[in-house]
Amino acid sequence: LLQRVLAKRLARGRGDKRPSFYYDVVNHTGQSEVAWLNGAVAAAGAKCGVPTPVNALLTRVLMDIVAGRAEVGEWRGAVDRLLAGS
Repeated sequence: LLQRVLAKRLARGRGDKRPSFYYDVVNHTGQSEVAWLNGAVAAAGAKCGVPTPVNALLTRVLMDIVAGRAEVGEWRGAVDRLLAGS
């Protein structure tokens, strides 16, 4: 019952707010929480000997975009490129 009552409220939880990564890119901050989220997972995996290729790749690509070393358009729709890990 509670799920039914809260479902619509939770679905609208973000409202019109975009993800913080969007603001990092458009405001050219050079920083992003990606390093602390996905990057932390990749670092912990490396420390424990557990491969985390998705987190490592996402961290690298997203930080390259935030730092201005890559353009968002280079990666838009580039699923094959992501799967190849490049």
